[in-house]
Amino acid sequence: MTFNLWDILILVSLAQGLIFGLVVLGTPFFKNTPSKYLAFAVILIAVIGLNEWLSGWNFDDQYYLIDFFGDDTPWMLLYYVPIFIYFLKATHHPWSKSRNLLLLSLPFLVFLGLNIYINLDVDFGIYSIPNVKHFMSVVYEVEYWLAILYSLCLSAWGFIILKRLKPEQAGKKWLFRIWGVLLMLILCWLCLSFLPDQGYEHLDYLLWGGVSFFIYWLTYQGLYRFKLAEDQAAIHKILGARIASKEIDEEVVDEKVSTREQTYMAKLEQLIADQQIHRNPDLSRDIVAEHLSISPGYLSQIINTAAGVNFTTYINKQRVESVKQMLLDSQFEQYSLLAIGMEAGFKSKSAFNNTFKKMTGMTPSTFQKGAHSSNSDNSAPVED
Repeated sequence: MTFNLWDILILVSLAQGLIFGLVVLGTPFFKNTPSKYLAFAVILIAVIGLNEWLSGWNFDDQYYLIDFFGDDTPWMLLYYVPIFIYFLKATHHPWSKSRNLLLLSLPFLVFLGLNIYINLDVDFGIYSIPNVKHFMSVVYEVEYWLAILYSLCLSAWGFIILKRLKPEQAGKKWLFRIWGVLLMLILCWLCLSFLPDQGYEHLDYLLWGGVSFFIYWLTYQGLYRFKLAEDQAAIHKILGARIASKEIDEEVVDEKVSTREQTYMAKLEQLIADQQIHRNPDLSRDIVAEHLSISPGYLSQIINTAAGVNFTTYINKQRVESVKQMLLDSQFEQYSLLAIGMEAGFKSKSAFNNTFKKMTGMTPSTFQKGAHSSNSDNSAPVED
């Protein structure tokens, strides 16, 4: 048995993935969050990978438990199930609380039963299955290809769910990144399946190198992104409930307004107040102009005349005001500054910090401290 550098890196990443998943599952904060399903998926990937490498060094022939919980347990049929449930939970899909989700594990349970049935003959001799070698070969072959097909089907289903999310929905880009990386791993797995068993073993490093990248990346970004996305989702829910319960002032646009510009400006202010359009990080002049049924150029002229600033500055002012309101509200104290900023419509930490400081003369953290202590003037940046 020999090790090379790639073996060591892959084994370390798989062990790290296993530890990462167990830590997340054992942390009280993640106990009732979607993150636990992604952690479970990482554990499955690590288990599958460790079994693959241990089997390659014939440990499965020496230790029955490695053989049974590795080769004879069809983990690959379960691999994408927690990932799919994670997508459902993270997007608050109507099916996320359905008991029918248990049926997603049915292929795994069926083939686990078949493998136990085979083992009781081959390993324990409790009974004799006619032509057992052929039967075992067929079961393993069907199990392998079904695992690939099942993963692809769940991946496609997950894509449909993510595609239907609104552009401003918290964590959408993060979810798509996870989906994309996992799809590439499945496709790599599929391509390697068509290669001969002999002579191409070194190409397995492509797949497991990708798995290692995924685990390292997820471990590095995971906890931070998980918390940020969940904070944004919670903030989004609170603000959405407030908007839904708010009585719309239908008199905002005065019928006696003397100019068209004032009318459109009043409509824009109402869109911001009632629909919170400024919280869309991808909001553009064209989108707002379409809402108002006017041209983008005319919209710029209206804002410049009424507010004395350009479109971008005007929208950023609304975002800063939203952040200030949330920082002054005790209901948002438990959430990170960055989650509040991004939910207000800022695309990045730097944009949030720079814009807020430019318009208020202080950083978000200083403003937050000032909300509780008027003599605080510390200008610390937003902390992760």
